[in-house]
Amino acid sequence: TEINDILLSALGLTMKEWTDGAKIGINLEGHGREDIIPNVNISRTVGWFTAQYPVVLDMSEQDASAVIKSVKENLRRIPDKGVGYGILRYVTETADTKGFTPEISFNYLG
Repeated sequence: TEINDILLSALGLTMKEWTDGAKIGINLEGHGREDIIPNVNISRTVGWFTAQYPVVLDMSEQDASAVIKSVKENLRRIPDKGVGYGILRYVTETADTKGFTPEISFNYLG
């Protein structure tokens, strides 16, 4: 489990209590410095490869440990930590890809 899993679980539980909603939309931002593409060394590059992508957190679990596990599994299903979302969104430009932009953004850099 990573710190993002814990922080997003806490944020989701707080939003659930505040809004009485079990599904919470979050706009995640990643710095893009993770090892996403095998055999590509980005250690000598400058700057970040920022990626923003929407995630829906399901807060329907009652137990905090079950919420953390659910959030963790949900985040691990996102291909390449969301890097391709921005490209896909602007290349396809359909009503489906423009419709969901969460009001909450989350960025934890550690």
